Amino acid sequence: MGFVDLLQIADLGVEVQGNGLATSRAYLKSNRDTVKNAMKGYLEAIHFIHANKAEAQKVFAKYMRTNDAEVLETSYQNYEKTIPRKPAFTPKGFSSSSTCWRRQMPQAKTAKPEQFFDASLMNELEKEGFFVEMAKRYPAK
Repeated sequence: MGFVDLLQIADLGVEVQGNGLATSRAYLKSNRDTVKNAMKGYLEAIHFIHANKAEAQKVFAKYMRTNDAEVLETSYQNYEKTIPRKPAFTPKGFSSSSTCWRRQMPQAKTAKPEQFFDASLMNELEKEGFFVEMAKRYPAK
């Protein structure tokens, strides 16, 4: 469409908290299995995309409403660079990402990144062998 990339965040080597799932602590507490299943679906989709370029690009084409091979290839390459198979919350990444809204919300300036993340489900999935299973089902290419 004539747009020119000014930069790719992945090329800067800066930790940024990007895509993810969010819910309230109350909802997580009362609907843990639902949240866990949603998380498993999200994580499996990440593994599927990494392991199935052609199929992933078909999905990209549908939702991006384009069949431009160059756009689809660039989109896939960007996905591979920016979305790890096992995404993880990092305080540094969160701090980088929160810079903008901290300016608009004075109370957020004193907030700690750890207040916004609960690693218990990721830890649980790790212990259950979920990531090992995903690596077998969707091997890296």
